[in-house]
Amino acid sequence: MSGRALAFCSATAALLIAGCATTPPGPRPGLTRIGNKPVVLPATLTGNALIVAAKGGYHFLVDTGSSRTLVSPEFDAQWRDKNAFTWPRQLTVTSAAGKVTTLPADTLSRLSLGGARFEDVPVLVYDCSALSEELGVKIDGILGFSLFRQIILTLDYPHSQVVLRSIASDPNVVGTSLPLIITENVPVITVRLDQRAFNALIDSGREAAMSVNRSEGAAGDFRFGPIDGLTVHDVVGDHRQRIGRLKGVLHLGDLAVVAPISEITDDLSALGGGLLKYFTVTFDQDAGRVTFDRGSPAPVTLPPVRSAGLSFSRTPAYWRVAGIVPGSPADRGGVAEGDLVTKIGGEPVSRWTKARFDGLLVGVDQIRLTFLQGNKETEKTLAVTDLVP
Repeated sequence: MSGRALAFCSATAALLIAGCATTPPGPRPGLTRIGNKPVVLPATLTGNALIVAAKGGYHFLVDTGSSRTLVSPEFDAQWRDKNAFTWPRQLTVTSAAGKVTTLPADTLSRLSLGGARFEDVPVLVYDCSALSEELGVKIDGILGFSLFRQIILTLDYPHSQVVLRSIASDPNVVGTSLPLIITENVPVITVRLDQRAFNALIDSGREAAMSVNRSEGAAGDFRFGPIDGLTVHDVVGDHRQRIGRLKGVLHLGDLAVVAPISEITDDLSALGGGLLKYFTVTFDQDAGRVTFDRGSPAPVTLPPVRSAGLSFSRTPAYWRVAGIVPGSPADRGGVAEGDLVTKIGGEPVSRWTKARFDGLLVGVDQIRLTFLQGNKETEKTLAVTDLVP
């Protein structure tokens, strides 16, 4: 896991992996139009988040951890309902680290995803440029959970698609079903870590596999760590992960995840994209259930987190070092926060997407980075190790 983790959050938007909330919770969309046939949206998995394309060349990240839908200023200007009375004009957003900011509120006349059309959609207006640079694709918005209240939503990670169905279609959904708790317009379920049950947010916008609230006694449940991890970013700033591998087995009904990797958080515990990607997840808000399917009863075992110990803030021209893991190869190699990387393996960073870089870390024991210091470029070779074995 390399860059700033992509995180979105517990009750309205956030950005690039962490968690956040807003007050008040988001209202329902005014109207959803969808036929009897399923609407299948091809998706790409980047940073453990599903990104779908819409007509007009727009791209949206699907974030069940956000109670509101966010759109870029450009998209809002194109599709806002000029006759709608929006109140309040701004909403407060609080990050997982407790920092607060405000975002403008507005109403879209419509938002179309394939054959599904959403009308009178309440949104927050957010500059998605940093997220676009992070993921290597222009992001026009973040689709929050409340957008899908009137339909059945399936996040089919194994087949890289998002499926939308009418509630009246009564689809034959296979898998393990759990009661769905809607809390502040986001989905929460009860899971078990061995014999201890606790509630967890299903947060498809979060890059990490899992986070456990420290009040759950998680600090004593780690097989490895927790350690200071990578620097991650949300809508109002950066914070450092505290991460490790838990003891025991996480149970999602009849399905199991052995010794999951998890962050410690002061927010609500959550299941993120790093874990959800092993399943097809179907949300039926009308019936009050969520179904997990893997096509196999075999337990999931999450691979190690591999890293050279540095996190990035990305731009097309360079990647700025946003954080260093203490004691990591990057730390021992003299890399400092704020350093600029211009090349990876001799190639300009403009040729590297987050997905390509993360894939590189899985299969190599070292990486070669070129740093810009003044007008001079300096090359360093850093070991890649299991940050969390």
